[in-house]
Amino acid sequence: MRATTLTGSPRGTRVSLDAYGNPVYDAFIRRVVRRPDGKLRNAAVETYPKVDQFWGFDPDTYMRQPAYSRAFQGPR
Repeated sequence: MRATTLTGSPRGTRVSLDAYGNPVYDAFIRRVVRRPDGKLRNAAVETYPKVDQFWGFDPDTYMRQPAYSRAFQGPR
């Protein structure tokens, strides 16, 4: 199942799963704009392709960190 890639998904042009079974897809920054008929709609302002759960962090380093809690708020 991890080798499957969905195309034409509402989440982006391609959706796949990473080695940990989590989705990798395009992330959109949207703005609400008014259409010519007066109704509101979402318009994509920025697209970040292939966003995974680590988003630029090294997965091995990230997974070695303690769980997020009051005592650990992430690397500084």
